[in-house]
Amino acid sequence: MFSLFKLSGKNQFLYCYKPHSAYLYYKSFRIDLLTGRKENYSWSAFYQKYQDFTLKSRFLKPKVIHFYYEFGYLCNDLEHLVADHQVIAIEIDYLKSKKIHHHFQGKDIGLKFTEVPSYEGYEESFNKVKKHLLHGDCYQVNLTRNFYFKFQKKFKARDFVKKFLSQEKKLGRFAHLTYLSSIDSLLISNSPECLFRKKLNPLEIYSMPIKGSIASGKNFEKSWENLVNNKKEQGELNMITDLIRNDLSRLDEPKAKVVSKSLPLQVPQITHQYSLISTSVRSHVSWEKILRSIFPGGSITGAPKKYVMEVIKEVESEPRGFYCGSTFFATGDQFSASINIRSAEIDFERHEVKYGAGGGVTLLSDCESEYKEMVLKVKSFYYIFNS
Repeated sequence: MFSLFKLSGKNQFLYCYKPHSAYLYYKSFRIDLLTGRKENYSWSAFYQKYQDFTLKSRFLKPKVIHFYYEFGYLCNDLEHLVADHQVIAIEIDYLKSKKIHHHFQGKDIGLKFTEVPSYEGYEESFNKVKKHLLHGDCYQVNLTRNFYFKFQKKFKARDFVKKFLSQEKKLGRFAHLTYLSSIDSLLISNSPECLFRKKLNPLEIYSMPIKGSIASGKNFEKSWENLVNNKKEQGELNMITDLIRNDLSRLDEPKAKVVSKSLPLQVPQITHQYSLISTSVRSHVSWEKILRSIFPGGSITGAPKKYVMEVIKEVESEPRGFYCGSTFFATGDQFSASINIRSAEIDFERHEVKYGAGGGVTLLSDCESEYKEMVLKVKSFYYIFNS
């Protein structure tokens, strides 16, 4: 069992290993990933223990928590929407970590699509979302679907890890992975998106929500111009920026502020835009309050958040799981969380990859365009392992 996090330096990663404790959490029980033991354990007990961790907490050893998207229902008083068998989080405390600087070489995996969401099925959900928008129930809904791939039995976790890490120029700012040896499963995220990050001196929490996407052409300036002049894409960003500003303002006083409204971000085959929002906080603010205030990220739900999460449950046929959740990482004085977009769950017993993709739907959205954007985001991930 280990975790790897991309660092800012070229070909630099933080390798976390030798787990001291590791648990797989469900709504009413947990499984010890080191012993296989199952024990009764309520999600509320798991949630409440984060009252003891605050922004002044210092961690001598790395702590990694993968909050699945469905944990967000519990944070927003929607417990009835979480099935008993649904994973809600994975928590790992490591004894060791070290920086590694290495140029990895990996071979193509050869992923093969086995299940692609049909346009007709997507259109049916899209039209349901549009009805909610037209009735004024909500302003934006992030509509997603799961894609499935198969790979040959000869490929093991180490092959995926090496291939992923070899793609230095294609890795997102918050790229990371965790291998769970006891269940032979790999969580892998090429996320470019920040749910929040702690900044010291002065103490602040900032977020960088991404909203707005366009296929990258050969001319970046032209692609960026097309994006910023697109009313639908700008409307998406404005709505989610305001939502995140309100979420951050719930943490403490004074109120959060928008530092930058529209900044460019390039990932494989896609040009995004994002905003930067920041708020001053006091050191006593707890992790529990952070979760309650801002999880899950507004960019992958829509607005207003709680109602939209109910709509998502209605129109999406499968749980999102690791995708659209967040990975919390704490070591020393550092504390940050990504939003797990461009993310996959890889099952080596079934030789299967589950990958989620989607985008924001507003009144200005066109079904065919949204479907194409979703497929484009799948290709952005797919080419990492097939290039």
